[in-house]
Amino acid sequence: QMVCLVFGLWCLAKFIRAGTQRNLWLCSLGLTLAVLIHYSSFLVVAGLGLSVGALLTMGRLDRSLAKPLVLASVPILVTMVLLYTLHVRPRLEGSELQELAQTGWLASYMIAGGSEVWMHLVGVLRYLFGPGNEGLVVLLLLLGLVFAVRERRDLVLAWSLAILLVGIAAAWAQKYPFGMTRHSMYLTPFLVVPLVLPLAACLRKGRVWAGGTALVAGTLFFWSAPLNTAVGAASLTYRPDPERLVEVAAIEDIESGLSAARSAGIPMLMDRETYYSMLPLFDGAELAREDLSGDLFHFQWDGSRVLVRNTWDLRLEAEREIDSFDGFLDSIHRADPTLRIRELRVVAVPVIGWTPHLAVNFDQAPDRDQFAQKPPNSVLQASLWKVDIRSYTELRR
Repeated sequence: QMVCLVFGLWCLAKFIRAGTQRNLWLCSLGLTLAVLIHYSSFLVVAGLGLSVGALLTMGRLDRSLAKPLVLASVPILVTMVLLYTLHVRPRLEGSELQELAQTGWLASYMIAGGSEVWMHLVGVLRYLFGPGNEGLVVLLLLLGLVFAVRERRDLVLAWSLAILLVGIAAAWAQKYPFGMTRHSMYLTPFLVVPLVLPLAACLRKGRVWAGGTALVAGTLFFWSAPLNTAVGAASLTYRPDPERLVEVAAIEDIESGLSAARSAGIPMLMDRETYYSMLPLFDGAELAREDLSGDLFHFQWDGSRVLVRNTWDLRLEAEREIDSFDGFLDSIHRADPTLRIRELRVVAVPVIGWTPHLAVNFDQAPDRDQFAQKPPNSVLQASLWKVDIRSYTELRR
């Protein structure tokens, strides 16, 4: 994505400077590929459209460039519409995964009000340029923007401010994160350019300026603590929501049960959230996984056969068949009738993660004692259930 974005921006700058149509269409190609690689490029396209549109409206760009720019935007916009129509809207928008992301692991990187904007910006700089450098980077960024105004580098100034504005607006609208997270990588080219502009100008002035620049930069680097305090980096922390925290100790509490199940050759059934949570425990066994069907895969973990339903969160009662535990059992039976899953007296069902709906369902089932058991000391966020599938099936009929 970064390669495509940088290539697209470079070609766009060359077109604006020289008016070469070839560069414009290479820019269109680069941005289209970036959009196909990662959805954060949608924000880049919005930022570029906002900045170039503003410059054209203010007369800072030759208005004869408007028509070719619009034409070159068509492939990019068509690609975005197709991706939204064919993938984002039917598969992601309004989905449980989107809800989990926005209320779970990405919640800390959304902006709830104006007072949070500055600290989220500092978080972006910490992620992109490393902890401990926030104050220096903020200072250089401000100097770069002032330099862009003074030297009339309108394109650099407009790009940088527009992409920051779009990123902040998206996080404020709870649509896309902005802060100390990998999701902020798309901002890199727009922040690096204003950072290096004043440094490059100083280096071009000769050895004295270059030496002075290196001396000042080195002094500021080693005197970074006061700068970091000044920009508020010392107070920049993201505290996990205790209700969405799975303790390592809780997983360790069920390890003995998992080990016993593997030794006894008991099959294990789980959803993807549990599967991802248990990856360190599999110790590479999952690399030999094979698809049994479009919604089911399996692999051998010591003596146990692990079957994973390709859904994030299983539950006993579900609107979608793929989220249903009964649907999981039916899918296993269709994929491998020789297992006779509905006749098994015991299977191990670990449930680990932020949304342990299946564990809650088991725990609250009025006839639970007739088909499911779990260790008394386990918590719902990390529990291991022994389920009598035959009894469960008879009770559910």
